[in-house]
Amino acid sequence: MISTLIKRLSLTAAIAISITTTGHAEPVTKQAGEVFAKWVEWQMIMPDKDLRTMAEHLDAAQIRQQYVGAIHSLTHLTPLLDKLTGSYITPEGFMLRNPVAIPIKENFSSVYDLMERNMPAFINLLRDAPMYTPTDAVEESNNTESNKIIEKYNALMRLLYAHPDQVEASKYLFTVANRFFEFCFEAQSFPAFQRMMIDIKEQPLGRMLYAVAWYNLAGNGWKHWHEESLKTLKARADAGKTVKYIAGGSDLLQLMRSGIYNIKNIDPQLPSQPVYYANGWEFIVSGADANGGLGDKIVLPFPEGTLTMERTGFVLTGESFKARLNNDTVIEIPRSITTWTITNAEGVKLGEYQLDRRFCVQGDFAPTENETLLMSFNELYFISLPNFLNGWQIEPNKFPEDLDIVIKQLRKPVTRDMIFNMRIASLLNAADFKFIALGTCIN
Repeated sequence: MISTLIKRLSLTAAIAISITTTGHAEPVTKQAGEVFAKWVEWQMIMPDKDLRTMAEHLDAAQIRQQYVGAIHSLTHLTPLLDKLTGSYITPEGFMLRNPVAIPIKENFSSVYDLMERNMPAFINLLRDAPMYTPTDAVEESNNTESNKIIEKYNALMRLLYAHPDQVEASKYLFTVANRFFEFCFEAQSFPAFQRMMIDIKEQPLGRMLYAVAWYNLAGNGWKHWHEESLKTLKARADAGKTVKYIAGGSDLLQLMRSGIYNIKNIDPQLPSQPVYYANGWEFIVSGADANGGLGDKIVLPFPEGTLTMERTGFVLTGESFKARLNNDTVIEIPRSITTWTITNAEGVKLGEYQLDRRFCVQGDFAPTENETLLMSFNELYFISLPNFLNGWQIEPNKFPEDLDIVIKQLRKPVTRDMIFNMRIASLLNAADFKFIALGTCIN
């Protein structure tokens, strides 16, 4: 005990002498689990599923469980469910027993096929079923309780994709949300979605698309990555491009694990938003030392091979920016640029992660030849908004015509035209549709 105490006192004295002599504390080394704990625990990489394969996993017990658990939310959809289940679910009750009834298997399989190959035909199926009555459409339009509408349509999707493995179910639903987003905003189908937003009789269909896309990509899916987005970024990184991650928080764990090592991150790192950042986001910005923590390290013991991040640069630019926090107070934050050098287990430099602490500006969306853009779904929504709807003062009409942005949760990059379409939809939502904002989070 005494010898241990002496050793501790000697160590403390040595550190004190070091600080006094050099003016700097010793560099700090942290493990990935400490800095990125929530990403390790929460984050999933979602594959692009072939929706037709869900037919192989239909389970009557899961269908029954999903229906009973959301029976009140699904009440207005029983005419549709009556048709889809061959009257095993009706307005008068339900008969869901093992094994899966043949009409359910056949009809659900047809739905999966349409959702995978022909989304307009799937929309027509819901329109003709009918998914709703004219009275239902009017009542829903007058209903200000968006949460009930959101739950109704997500309950419908959970019923259709009632996989016995909940993780697999979430992967199918993530894929469905991607398909819905593409239908809403790709050039060939956007006019049909516009009509849904304006025509009160069609609005339930539009709300279904919005509710499912919002929940799985933003509300709950904000933390997850699409496997295809990482593959796209890796291919571009291998071609020599730096990933410019606009408003990326401190969400870089999966990028590095995927072999992407040259990353430029532009983000204000607001102290009011720690839930969206890594646990150690402040440490990533700067260390406790006066020099910003030069020499600090983060060790990342990936199964694919251990990486080390070392802080090799920290500069206060002399500029600052003002930010309004969630409690409506305004603070001023100094702009800083932090550089972390990434090396492998042999000490070979692989690349650099640079964090530029500031808000994004219009010029960030004109990437150089050696850059590719990355954003999360929620932030994509805010650059599509006009200023008077609390957008980020970004103008899509000033984007390069050939611009594309890889979106963390989407299987395909978005184009300038798709962002235009999102802006049009935000205006229609404010004027006619009056439903949820597509990029907000549950948290």
